Amino acid sequence: MHGSEALGTKIADPFIGRTIADRYEITSLISIGGMGRVYRANQRSLGREVAIKFVHPHLLGSDILVQRFMMEAQAVSRLNHPHVVSVFDFGQMLEADGGHLFLVMELLAGESLATVLLREAPLPFARITAILRQTLEALGEAHRLGITHRDVKPDNIILAQWRSFRDFVKVIDFGIAKMEARRRITESGQVCGTPAYMAPEQGFGEAIDPRADLYSVGVMMFELLTGKLPFEGLSPVAVMLRHMRAERPDPRKIAPQRDIPDALATACLHALEIDPRRRFQTAEEFEETLADCAEARTSSVRIGEDPPLRSQTPTRTGLDDAVEHVARAAIEATILQASHVRRSFVRARSGSSADDHPGGARELPYPSAIRSSASSICTT
Repeated sequence: MHGSEALGTKIADPFIGRTIADRYEITSLISIGGMGRVYRANQRSLGREVAIKFVHPHLLGSDILVQRFMMEAQAVSRLNHPHVVSVFDFGQMLEADGGHLFLVMELLAGESLATVLLREAPLPFARITAILRQTLEALGEAHRLGITHRDVKPDNIILAQWRSFRDFVKVIDFGIAKMEARRRITESGQVCGTPAYMAPEQGFGEAIDPRADLYSVGVMMFELLTGKLPFEGLSPVAVMLRHMRAERPDPRKIAPQRDIPDALATACLHALEIDPRRRFQTAEEFEETLADCAEARTSSVRIGEDPPLRSQTPTRTGLDDAVEHVARAAIEATILQASHVRRSFVRARSGSSADDHPGGARELPYPSAIRSSASSICTT
């Protein structure tokens, strides 16, 4: 039994034992996370087990946001890809029953990439490229439907067992991450995401497109190759500012003992370009490059010119200082708001180590020095 399921037996839970929408009988609590509570349920009409996520009420405070959730849940439910967690149903409970919004998803059996990294890092290069290629295939499908994830990170990559495949990737939290990001940016002008994996444009509060997801994959790739994040710091603000203007570290220099192939290092640095126009432009382009790396790992794959590591740090101007000041204020305001929200349910999480995904794997205990910057500042 998962530790999070054990939590469900210790705390009286108003959902366990209830039937949702006349067809989903909730049997146990799987996990409590920043975006909601995930339960195991039985779909009585089909006799199958599913996962149901109830969105935290504080994330949806108006009728407009409820409508937006419904529209985006409908869009995510159209995502039909083997590497994306399937959304079977969604809706809202009656007002008399609390009016809770819910998503019904496939029940996953697996672990987050974050958990696997903690236990097994460093991973072989072939395994790294296989995981990233599957992730990019999932993102590519979402991008074709106009869906940007906005919070790609190891915690949202589930490695499931499927037939003979040990690392069958399932990307989770598509629609919820997008819905929450839009709420935070359009209504309050704040930034949203996980600072350790956020693209520079997310820190500036600029319009986000699929290339932000590709940057986040680049950060994951750097972490998988080197065992370290490209930028660390004692606060989310410090980490985000480094993403926005620091020179890109070369993974080959960060982990020389790994003897990282030039092709993989070059692809990683290309994904980490500050300017979105200089990165991979599509998930397919990124995936094809990794496929080439897998075929010839010791060959150097050039993508235009090698990324100029030092030239990426622009000359400081008064305008740069002003923009940085605004970005810093926005990030700090978001962190303050997130910490206030967290107090409303932190007691429910005490004693629990569950990730917020349908499989219920445990939360990754990052080193304390970087824990705050590895957590979502909108969804903590």
